[in-house]
Amino acid sequence: MTAPEAFRTTACELGVSDDSVTRILQYLHPAYSLSPADADEGTAGWLGGLPDLPSDVTWDGSGVFVASIDLAAFPGPPLAWPV
Repeated sequence: MTAPEAFRTTACELGVSDDSVTRILQYLHPAYSLSPADADEGTAGWLGGLPDLPSDVTWDGSGVFVASIDLAAFPGPPLAWPV
């Protein structure tokens, strides 16, 4: 069962009309979350800490480093959500 199908099933069981669920699903999109910088290795991104730069590049610490995200590690988005 896909996430939208599971959402539809649960929402309908809770009394939400099928028309309302369809309308809600039109605005939902897949999402990912980031972990703190001290999380286990193997993550595709993190918040805070230091940037992951090539070994021959140094970061002078100027500015504020917010997050690092390896976009190539994520699967491509679905072409369309099944509604």
